[in-house]
Amino acid sequence: MRSFKTTENIDDVEIIEVCRIENDLLQNEVLERLRYLVAELPEKQRQTLELRVFSDLSFKEVAEQMNCPYDTAKANYRHAMLRLREVLERKDAFDRSTEPVLMAFAR
Repeated sequence: MRSFKTTENIDDVEIIEVCRIENDLLQNEVLERLRYLVAELPEKQRQTLELRVFSDLSFKEVAEQMNCPYDTAKANYRHAMLRLREVLERKDAFDRSTEPVLMAFAR
């Protein structure tokens, strides 16, 4: 069996690494902005969103944690998402390059 060696141009590797670093910085900045906006939500909406997104709990688990009905947990989450969307659209805080990070909140 023949073995092939591949080589890469060091200049290409540096460009790829710089792109990765810039992407990581952008994602961190977007997440920081989102966390700030989430902190500004009304208490029950903020708590619901944090449990659902950051703690990755189901709506059933969120309802249990918050000692509220399942439908209330879903409604709080929906209102939080609508409020965040409204703020983001109004402030035009993010551009298209941040969409993958924002999609984490759309689930």
